[in-house]
Amino acid sequence: MWKKVVFVLLFTGGVFLHSAAQREIGVFFDSRQPGDSLHVVGGMFTTYCQGKQIFWEIPDSLFGRDMLVTTTILEAAAVKQRTESGRYGYSGDLLGAAIVCFRKEGDKVLLEMPLCDRFGVERGKDGIHRVAQQRGDAMLCKVLPVSVKTSGSVLVEVTDLLMNNSLFNLDSYSLELTMGMSESEKNRVEEIKGFPENILIRSKRSFAVEDRSRESGSGLGERYTTSWEIGVCLALLPRQPLEIRLRNRKVGYFSFSQANLDKNPYAESVVPIVKRWRLEPKDAEAYARGELVEPIKPIVFYIDRATPSRWVPYFIEAVNVWQEAFERIGFKNAIRGELAPTPDENPEFSEYDSRYSFISWKASPVRNAYGPSTIDPRSGEIITSHVGVYSSVLDVVQQWYFAQCGAVDSLGRKMEIPDELLGELVKMVITHEVGHTLGLEHNFFGSSLYSVEQLRDDAFLEKNGMGSSIMDYMRFNYVAEAGDKISLRNRVARIGEYDRFAIEWGYRYAPGRTDKELNEWVDEEQRTPAKRFVDAMDCRAQSEDLGNDHVDFNARGIEHLKRLMNMHEVWQVGDRRSYQIVKSRFFGVVQQYSLFVGHVLGDIGGRLSMEGNSTGMYDFVDVGYMGKVMDFLDRYVLTPCDWLYRDSLATLVDEDAGALMKRFYESIIEILVRKSVTIAQIEEEAPGEKFALEEYINGLHRMIFREWEGNVEVSSARYMIQSIYVAELKSLLVRKEYIPSQVLVACQEEMERITREGKEYMVGLDGKERMRVALLLASMESLQNND
Repeated sequence: MWKKVVFVLLFTGGVFLHSAAQREIGVFFDSRQPGDSLHVVGGMFTTYCQGKQIFWEIPDSLFGRDMLVTTTILEAAAVKQRTESGRYGYSGDLLGAAIVCFRKEGDKVLLEMPLCDRFGVERGKDGIHRVAQQRGDAMLCKVLPVSVKTSGSVLVEVTDLLMNNSLFNLDSYSLELTMGMSESEKNRVEEIKGFPENILIRSKRSFAVEDRSRESGSGLGERYTTSWEIGVCLALLPRQPLEIRLRNRKVGYFSFSQANLDKNPYAESVVPIVKRWRLEPKDAEAYARGELVEPIKPIVFYIDRATPSRWVPYFIEAVNVWQEAFERIGFKNAIRGELAPTPDENPEFSEYDSRYSFISWKASPVRNAYGPSTIDPRSGEIITSHVGVYSSVLDVVQQWYFAQCGAVDSLGRKMEIPDELLGELVKMVITHEVGHTLGLEHNFFGSSLYSVEQLRDDAFLEKNGMGSSIMDYMRFNYVAEAGDKISLRNRVARIGEYDRFAIEWGYRYAPGRTDKELNEWVDEEQRTPAKRFVDAMDCRAQSEDLGNDHVDFNARGIEHLKRLMNMHEVWQVGDRRSYQIVKSRFFGVVQQYSLFVGHVLGDIGGRLSMEGNSTGMYDFVDVGYMGKVMDFLDRYVLTPCDWLYRDSLATLVDEDAGALMKRFYESIIEILVRKSVTIAQIEEEAPGEKFALEEYINGLHRMIFREWEGNVEVSSARYMIQSIYVAELKSLLVRKEYIPSQVLVACQEEMERITREGKEYMVGLDGKERMRVALLLASMESLQNND
């Protein structure tokens, strides 16, 4: 089981085996299996390996200390089939963490998992405190018999712990990683490294997998074994947890909940605690004087050496750009990116050592990246982070840039986008993910601040950027025109004023500052709109959007898409590679069009948070703007979009234009019909003040049945829209959930109107045109007959 390796003994005081305690342990091993060699690794625990057995010598000083266990995939299994939706299972994936504690009890050592779900329990107090004491604060994981007890330590065997306990293998993640049944007889520990405050265990894990894609007539698929190499780090947590920072809902930080038993003597109070790094100045006095001071422990991200060298500088810069935000609050050299060192440069470095944060590159069809953090569950302190970057993110950023900027930037229309452009696009994605690792949530309000005029002004953009937050899904400047001469820097999202404000809230060193003082400071600062965080209840807080007027911005975006669709040179297919690029471009435009439309649909019946109101109250989109929304629907949505769903181009990339158009209108018209419920509810709250249900239904009717009113021929695309609209009206009328009566009445009246006008329109029609209308009316009559 044990691989023969050479171990380096770390001398932490005295000479090994010279103390009486070490002599006792030496005698123990000599008496057991004198023929087996003994391998010794010093560190936090001294590790002894003899034959197939592994022992830890645990110093008495470390009993009761909280420790963190993290697991990292070092070498992923050679899975025969990996789905594009599979996010985890790649080299560099950090799969979770658990807090543990060793406790000595007689001749046994107990490995426990502290329950860090509450704080403030006081022994001897009545009320909720007495109730709380009836529950323990730890779960028992493993009992380890003591082999040798010395005056300052104990020796315990950990072979089974390291081989079979879920804390030290992948069994807890078997479902997510689709690993199959464990083949424990094939598992082995490869290496153990020891350091003063942590231990690293590298091992191989095997699982039996059934390949159901190759099932035989017997119903059984081919079985094969997958082998995973993992690294587990057991590290001491700080003796003194980081000061807890309670969440303020006006600043977007990831948080978790704990029960505070000290706040109310009769009941527990659940409080949200934010996640953030421990950042403390080396010289607190100089920091207090306003000088730039280095932190005791900076935040460093190491770039995976598997990352293609052409992208490494952009990855490093994606980390380093956050330094500006930390300098504004008094820290210099607080955060940086570096290429991971080689073994010669730093023999201690391991990507699974929780002392190091890592950005890993993954060859994968997943078109994404992610940025999680591993925390100390006692306080929310971020201990480490592994950012994952999938190689196919290169494809999606090119697709986005083509759809959003290709009409005005010739570089975005090239089959091979140059590295200097593609690198900046990838840097934007990584900067966003690093923001997540710093604790920041999405702030989809950040893209909603500026006007078209401002976002077409390069000088304004140079100073302010496209929005206030890189934590928005704000990609590129899709309203700028070629004549505006907007630089690349100002066409791509970057860190904004909100991000700098949020970093200040989370990281300015101010020990003893109360939550009340922090909240008052937030209220004062957020008089500046660019520093606001607004949740998704506000229709301005939408992902993938841009600007302070969805109608204006998205109309311009759609006009750019139309220009792209008419640039014949960008849709030419000459070989397999150009086919793939053209297909990606086509779907990029289709998806972008759906996003543009979706942003405006979000404004129908949309809520707007009331500025300066701490009660959580909202207002609604006003009548004037709803008029613009209806005009947008008429021009860009409910007028058949034949410019996009063209048979010639769809056929070129092996797609059915008619089927794509039908799916689009089915989803859009379902939303439009369902919005009648929202509008009715708003009208009931503010009668006569907001957009009326009758006006909304009449507006949709005019757009969808325009040809009937003008007594002109109905196109196939228009007939499809009419049929889907009628089907959605029918669906709403028969839904089982509650629908306001005024909506049901309005929909019934709308169907009666369609029937009446349809019969009038049919007069004089024959053949195919008459049959279409007849079928439409018959579908409504069937509903009435069922009633």
